[in-house]
Amino acid sequence: MLQYMPHTIGELIKNVDTGLEKIVYRDPVFNDAPEIIKLTSPAFKHNGTIPIDFTADGKAISPPLEWHGVPGEAWGLVLIVEDVDSPTVEPLTHAVVLGLPATNDQIEQGAFRNFGARYFPPDPPTGHGPHRYAFQVFALDRFFHPSLKPSKEAVKDAMNKHVIAKGCLVGIYERK
Repeated sequence: MLQYMPHTIGELIKNVDTGLEKIVYRDPVFNDAPEIIKLTSPAFKHNGTIPIDFTADGKAISPPLEWHGVPGEAWGLVLIVEDVDSPTVEPLTHAVVLGLPATNDQIEQGAFRNFGARYFPPDPPTGHGPHRYAFQVFALDRFFHPSLKPSKEAVKDAMNKHVIAKGCLVGIYERK
């Protein structure tokens, strides 16, 4: 998407980004959900560099993720990936993964597609600087797996009053 923006445009809009406060994780309707899920990746550390294989410049596959701390009463998980630093009004959505069983504690690299999710790999414009990608997991008190592929907004609405825990991992990628 943004990888085709000319380098000079990327430099001109370098200070334009959406910010962490606009990601789903920070939406006020989820403020009461405790941040007790520890979300990690064997491929990169929190606030670390996302390896090129998991970007538009590499193999464009989803990274492996692991988590622990999901409450025993959880029925299912939702995973949302957003570009925090996109030069847009709202963060760009890179994935919405639905139907993850609460008993899962990981997702292998490239496996977002196994849950019917499309992964749009990190693809920041050149010259725009580093982009943060927020991988957010939400534990729900009911299993949520719609038959259609709803928008991020529809998923947020459906999760309202059903998120019982959450966790977030941020990875960074920059195209020079």
